[in-house]
Amino acid sequence: MAESTIFKYEFTPIDNNTLKYHFLNAKDNELSYAEFIKLLHLGDENFLDIFKKALNEATNELSAYFWECPPVSKETTNKPFEFVVTKSDTLSYIKQDYSSFKKKITKCLNKDVCSFANLGKDATLIVPMPCHNLDYKNLSNFTMNAPKEQQINFWQEVANKLTESLEISTPKWLSTNGLGVHYLHIRIDNNPKYYSWNEYYEEKILPLYKKDCSISSMQSFNYDQQTPTKMGSKATPKVQQNIEPKIKPKSETKIEQNVKPKIEPNVELNVEAKFVSNAESKMESKVN
Repeated sequence: MAESTIFKYEFTPIDNNTLKYHFLNAKDNELSYAEFIKLLHLGDENFLDIFKKALNEATNELSAYFWECPPVSKETTNKPFEFVVTKSDTLSYIKQDYSSFKKKITKCLNKDVCSFANLGKDATLIVPMPCHNLDYKNLSNFTMNAPKEQQINFWQEVANKLTESLEISTPKWLSTNGLGVHYLHIRIDNNPKYYSWNEYYEEKILPLYKKDCSISSMQSFNYDQQTPTKMGSKATPKVQQNIEPKIKPKSETKIEQNVKPKIEPNVELNVEAKFVSNAESKMESKVN
């Protein structure tokens, strides 16, 4: 657990490669999604300091990771805010390359951050403006390397764009992936196309079924390829990763019991080109 005079966070190891974080205020009440968005929008330095500490701790434990938040809609912003980070060796080894975003970045008037729609028009992307000799290839590197002012302005833009997207009463998924374009971009998606954490991915599907249905007998609908798949499975094949355990449960937190199996990241270093989603490559390889 880490804390400031006003905010603190706790994290729970799910397994050797996955951590779940949530945040508390001075009264030990969990921060809601609405409060999280408001604090980012205001550029609250007390919260941003503790938020940065949480991300840096995730970096210490996992090196690089996918950052994924539960879906949120206009009607559900009062639920507790949390996020999951899942280790990705690929994101550690990639080299920064923002050439796919260059046209958008060149036209951007803001010196710190740029936002725009993806090619498919079903997601908003928020990217930090490049800084000379600074590596922003993923969220870990950005959090460690970016100047404080740029980080404040970056997360303010995330809050602004998320608020705009929530004006329509449909769920939104806030996350990072980065396997298609090797430069940090926060995604606000209409669908969890690139999610690796099963629990948040399934929240798109479960409301479609009656409460008394057996999950094991369900079939989900794949939103990219329009083909039925087993509940919680992804569109692309999984590649098992042989990662040495690094995380030991912290004494102040409890490890969740009977956690549903998470979905392994779709890509491993030596086979990235083969398994990266065609949708990611087409939508983000050339942003016009």
